[in-house]
Amino acid sequence: VPGSTFWYFNCANCTTQTGCPNVINLTSVNRFFTTGIHCVGMSTRTGPTCVLRTFKTIKVCTPIADFTNDSACFPQPICFRYNGYDSLCTIVKRRWTFGDGTADSLTLNPCHNYSAPGTYQATLFIENDMGCTSTITKTVVVSDFVTLNYSVDTLMCPGKQHCITNNSTGVQLSYNWTFPNSTSTSASPCFTVNAAGDYWIYVDISSAGLCSTRDSALI
Repeated sequence: VPGSTFWYFNCANCTTQTGCPNVINLTSVNRFFTTGIHCVGMSTRTGPTCVLRTFKTIKVCTPIADFTNDSACFPQPICFRYNGYDSLCTIVKRRWTFGDGTADSLTLNPCHNYSAPGTYQATLFIENDMGCTSTITKTVVVSDFVTLNYSVDTLMCPGKQHCITNNSTGVQLSYNWTFPNSTSTSASPCFTVNAAGDYWIYVDISSAGLCSTRDSALI
């Protein structure tokens, strides 16, 4: 039929114009779900025996934004390492947002000084030369030194349970307590002693696994 248009997607060979499943539609739309080089063809019948045909390769690119970052104790800077890529196209834009309201950075591998300890959302945006974009956001922890603030009874009765009163501060604190008969990773653990005597208890408190403080008390 004159005027009929055939679209061919995912042809096996663009040079020989073979291996092409067709879609009969004047305005066909096809979405490529995989990154790579795809062959697309179109033919239009202009008369009973005349067909105009053209084939082209289409490059489908997928940028992938990714990065890693250091962890540090405040006020040391946090350094970011760019790991983004695009297997076919060229990355032409990169932009870092650090999640603290400061100016963005266009540096490939920036280091950033946060103004206070805490947890922040850092974002990397990239764009390739085809206008395709990708964004990734990760949590960044800026640790603070532990402010030790706990108390424990120094006079105890054997067999009676006693509990730590703990008001220590820091970022994402973790604990390791060592008692005469037990250990604990709780913030305010309870413990007992079995007999009269002098005993030492020990504590190791870490802020985000980085800034640690150790202490001991005699009971």
